Amino acid sequence: MKTLIFCIAAILLAGIASPLAAQQKADSTLLKGPQIMARVDGLACPFCAYGLEKKLKKLDGIQKIEIRVDKGEALLTLKKGAALRKSVIKRAIQDAGFTPRAIFALTTTGIQLKVQGLTCEGCMDRVKAAIKDTPCAEITSVNFKTREANLICNGDQSQHRMVIDRIKALGFEVNEIPKKNKP
Repeated sequence: MKTLIFCIAAILLAGIASPLAAQQKADSTLLKGPQIMARVDGLACPFCAYGLEKKLKKLDGIQKIEIRVDKGEALLTLKKGAALRKSVIKRAIQDAGFTPRAIFALTTTGIQLKVQGLTCEGCMDRVKAAIKDTPCAEITSVNFKTREANLICNGDQSQHRMVIDRIKALGFEVNEIPKKNKP
């Protein structure tokens, strides 16, 4: 009986420890500049912005901070060669009394998507709305005749994945068109 209880306890602990370890690994990611975007819940007024900016200014390596209250964002410009751990930024935001939603290095890349099932202007409008709803993407074009969407995306692969997942949630099949290598 004791062996059974011990086995059950070990299984439960392993089930809890795995997600926690994965979260800690994601939080310890080293983010390199030149800019880092932090999406923050709870920003409501200039006083909120001031409190958050005050906490973020204490972090080593930050050259400039731009708080966008209306968008719930903090744009951090790093000093040349500087890098910050995601966990450090997250802690500073929490210490200021806010909830960090997403923290990522800003890298701008063009993405071209093939969207199967895009057959009319109504479909095109739904895809455009889904892309506009993502915090990291800006549309350059959506064409239902060629079934392609071209956009600029800020962030890393996880941000690109978010855009693709939002379009897939509408019922479309989406594939990223690989960039052609120049000879």
